[in-house]
Amino acid sequence: MTNSLLMRLKVLIFVLAGTLCLSCGVVRDWSVCVPTDQQPCQKGYVCTADLRCVPAGDGGSDGLLAVDAAWSSVPDAAVSGPGLDASQPDTVLVATPADAPLIVPDAPAVGNPADAPALDAPSSGAVDALGTCSADRDCPAQSPLCLGNRCAKCAGDSDCAGRTGTPLCAASGLCVACTPGAKQCSLLQPQVCSAAGQWQDSGSLCSSLCSGGSCAACQPGTVQCNGLQPQICNASGAWQNIGSACPYLCNNATGACAGSCKPTSVQCNGLQPQTCNASGAWLDSGTACPHLCNNATGACSGACTPGAKQCSGPQPQTCDASGAWQSTGSACSGCAICSSTTGACAPGPCPNPDQCHSAGTCDATTGRCSNPPVDDGNTDSTCPASASRCLSGGCVQCLSDQHCSGATPSCDPSTNICVCRRPSAGNLLKNPGFDGSMSGWTVYFATLAADSEGCSGSNSVYVDNSEADPEQCVPLTGGTAYYLGGKFKGGYAGNFVRLRFFTGATCTGTGDNTLDLNLVGSTDWAPLWMDLVAPTGTKSVLVGFYGMQQYYDQLYLNTANQF
Repeated sequence: MTNSLLMRLKVLIFVLAGTLCLSCGVVRDWSVCVPTDQQPCQKGYVCTADLRCVPAGDGGSDGLLAVDAAWSSVPDAAVSGPGLDASQPDTVLVATPADAPLIVPDAPAVGNPADAPALDAPSSGAVDALGTCSADRDCPAQSPLCLGNRCAKCAGDSDCAGRTGTPLCAASGLCVACTPGAKQCSLLQPQVCSAAGQWQDSGSLCSSLCSGGSCAACQPGTVQCNGLQPQICNASGAWQNIGSACPYLCNNATGACAGSCKPTSVQCNGLQPQTCNASGAWLDSGTACPHLCNNATGACSGACTPGAKQCSGPQPQTCDASGAWQSTGSACSGCAICSSTTGACAPGPCPNPDQCHSAGTCDATTGRCSNPPVDDGNTDSTCPASASRCLSGGCVQCLSDQHCSGATPSCDPSTNICVCRRPSAGNLLKNPGFDGSMSGWTVYFATLAADSEGCSGSNSVYVDNSEADPEQCVPLTGGTAYYLGGKFKGGYAGNFVRLRFFTGATCTGTGDNTLDLNLVGSTDWAPLWMDLVAPTGTKSVLVGFYGMQQYYDQLYLNTANQF
C-alpha cells in the first residue's frame, strides 16, 4: 500500500472517529488535515497533498492538496452504522481506486444522549467546541501555542513573535529564546544558550567589558601605562600601545608621557645638587656646594674649587678637577715667597744685609737677594777676595747665606765665615746633617760617610743592612702639619724612613701609629720629602731608618719643608 494511500486511510479513520464519536471528547490533531472539513487546518495554515498542515506559502514535501478523481464525496449514510446519527451533515472523501475496494473499519455505535445538544457545523470565523483555546496556557506541552484559537506547534518565527523571551521557532516546533550553543552579553554578564534554547549565565560579571559572550580585558577608550609604555583600550576590549615608550615617566591617569627626569635620579645644576621627585621634576636637594658638585652622586664633593690656588707653607698648590689640592712645583726657599694668587713662588722682600751692601732684589728661582755692594767709605774696597764683606768697618767673609755657595753654603753668624750647610732654626732633628759625628742619634751599625755636598766639615751616614738605625726621638705636637725630608743616595726601592708616633713625651706610651717615607734607589744624591699631620694626642715621634746600602744626609722634620 502506498504512503499516500496509508495517509488517506489514516485521515479517513480519524474522520470516522471524530464523526462517529462527537460526544467522546476527542481532541483533534491539527498536524494532519481533512480536505472536506470547513476548516481543514488552523488559521494561517494550508493542507498539503500528503495531508499535513503547514504554514501558508510552504508547499510541503508533496505540494499543496489537489483533489483528483480518486476522491469522491461520500454522504454520512455511506459510513453510518447502527447507532449513528444520519442527520449529521458531515461528509468525507473516500478513496475508491480502481484496484482496491474501499475499506471502512467497523465503528461502535454511538448514541446521542437525550439531553446532549446537537453540534452544528462551525460557520466562517466561529470556534469549535473541541481543541480550541484562548491562550497558550490552555494548550498541552506537545502543542503549546494557541494560534487562531487552536493549540499547535510553531511553523516559523512569526508564530513565536510577541511571546516573552522566546522569539525563535525551533525544529521541534517549540518557541525558544536562542539557538543552543549561541553566546551573548547581558550588560556585563556573559551568557550561553542551553540545549533547551534558554539563555543561561556562564560565569561571573565582567570587570570591564563583555563582548561576544566573553569578558574583555578592558573598557574601550580607557588608558593606562604598562611601565613606561602608554596604552589605550581599543574597541574590542584589548590594550594597545600608543606611540613609543616614555623616556622618564608615564602617567596612568592620562596614559601619556610626563616629567623631565626619572624619579629618584640625581644631577648637579652647577654647584646645586638636585633630585628628581615622584612627578618627574628636578628639585634642589640641600644648599649649593662650596667647591664641587658630583653629577654621578648628586652630592657635594672635593676639598676645593677646581683651579683654585693656595700655599701650604712655602709649597704652592693648585686644586685639580676632582677637587683635591695638588703641589705645584718645588717649595719656595730663601727670599722667595709662596703666592696663593698665582700658585707659584714669587719674589719676597730682601733685607739690607749690612752697611756695605744694599738690599737688592729677590730672585724667586734661586731664593737669593742680589745685595749689590755699596761704597760706604769703609775699607770693603781693600778687603781680600776671601773676605770681601764690609761689616762695621771690618772685612768679613759673609753676612748671610746669600754670600756663601759651593761646599760651604751657610754663613756662621758667630764668625761670619761660610761653613757647611747648616739646618734651619725650625728643624726638630738634632745634628740632622751629621756634622763630623752622629751626636744626637742612637746608632747600631750605621757609619759616617762623605758629606753630600763635599763639605769637609760635615758628613752623611751609611747603612749597609739594618733596621731603625740610626734613630732619634723628637718632641712633636699632635694635629700639627709637618714635613719630613732629606737627601738620599743608593739603596733599594724597598728602603724607607719610618715615623712612629707616641702619646708620651719621650717616645713612651702608646705607639701603634706609624708613617713611612718610601725611598727610591739612585746613584746620585736626590732630595725627597712628604707632608703629614701628626695624630691627635701625639707628644713625640721616633724617627728610624730601614734599608740596605743606603746613604742619608741633610734630614729635616719641620713646618718649613727645608733643611
